[in-house]
Amino acid sequence: MKIRMTTIIKMRNQRRQNVMKILLFLSVSLLVSCINDPKQRLHSNLKDAQKITELNLNILLYNEGVPDFLDPYVQKPMQQLPAEIGEFSNLEILLLQANKLQTLPEEIGKLVKLKRLDLYVNQITTLPASISFLQELEVLNLASNRLTELPKQLSSLTKLRELYLDHNKFHELPDWIGDYHNLTILYSGATGLTNLPESISRLENLHDLDLGVNKLTVFPPSIGKLVNLVSLGIGGNEISSLPAEIGNLHKLQELSLSDNRLQTLPAEIGHLDNLKRFDVTENKLRFLPAEIGDLDSLQELYLTKNELQTLPPQFGKLTRLEKLDLSDNKLHTLPLELSSLSSLGMLHLQNNAFTKFPLAICGMSNLYHLDLSDNPIKELPPDIGKLKNLKQLVLDGTDLTTLPDELAQCPDLRRIYIKGTKIVSLPRAFKDLKYLEVHRD
Repeated sequence: MKIRMTTIIKMRNQRRQNVMKILLFLSVSLLVSCINDPKQRLHSNLKDAQKITELNLNILLYNEGVPDFLDPYVQKPMQQLPAEIGEFSNLEILLLQANKLQTLPEEIGKLVKLKRLDLYVNQITTLPASISFLQELEVLNLASNRLTELPKQLSSLTKLRELYLDHNKFHELPDWIGDYHNLTILYSGATGLTNLPESISRLENLHDLDLGVNKLTVFPPSIGKLVNLVSLGIGGNEISSLPAEIGNLHKLQELSLSDNRLQTLPAEIGHLDNLKRFDVTENKLRFLPAEIGDLDSLQELYLTKNELQTLPPQFGKLTRLEKLDLSDNKLHTLPLELSSLSSLGMLHLQNNAFTKFPLAICGMSNLYHLDLSDNPIKELPPDIGKLKNLKQLVLDGTDLTTLPDELAQCPDLRRIYIKGTKIVSLPRAFKDLKYLEVHRD
């Protein structure tokens, strides 16, 4: 009887010690975040566990300035979350990033008030069945783990608003993903996805969808039903065409299609009248549809590393455009209509086929950065002096032998790069540009 009682006491003490370890971890978190608040009270007993609503066991927070005696708790990632975590019955936020957890204890299911669970950067391979009891959960971060599939028990968490799954090892999303009607953010990049379930079209409240760096070969027309999307990332896949349904995403503000196999864009792309940032870098586009000029709200457009030889005149209608990257294409001229791009500040044209300076540039009154490097341009026109806001001019690798005096009429000009050119002397007028730096190498 005495032995049995001793065993029970030891078990209770061990249980208490485990809770104390968690509380100590919390205490360090409070010390780090409230170091200037001497009135901050640190919890120190089991009873206080029920009072805690937020628990941060993120190893990333604990590095310098921690006393040596706390090293066993704060300097080494946890490999196992103690079962006593279930004692924190009023917990609403649990942060466990950057540990070495492979799973969670069944007692996690006791945290029925939990709203946010963050397991980013662990080694999770499985999740306990009890996780299905977390019915109040709104944010679940499982990114950068080792999941090979999404456990069925997650399907009951229908209050989820944010779900982060990127950098895992599963190849498909389950059909029940469509039951997350409250979901506003879904990240599933770099997971090896080869296709998407049709049920994804039922996520009618989705605002932010990231499917980048996967193995998708088809852009599902069903995504066109996600009419509340504001941001869509599907770069780094193997998509060769876009469906007309993409034009239904009228609320879209950011669209990334970079590093795919697109050869054309559908005319319906012009229906995205709220689009502000459009990235089509590293594709195989040879031309752009005239409808691209209908993107009235567009501010940033990235078209580098395609096969463009010309641009449509309608490009000049993009009067809100601020950044334009056309580098690494096959362009040899620009339509004069581009002189209407009065908001354009940055223009990248490096590594194209320009033999003459595109005169349309001289009308871009707000241009402050112009890169024409690695083009066989032989001279700059006098009208370049009209670019009164020009600050940086990159001419490396061109065939220029001189610079026009009119460049001195650009009062804000600060840097000119002429590495690899045959320019020997600079215009005398440059002496009036007190802050000008000329970089020859």
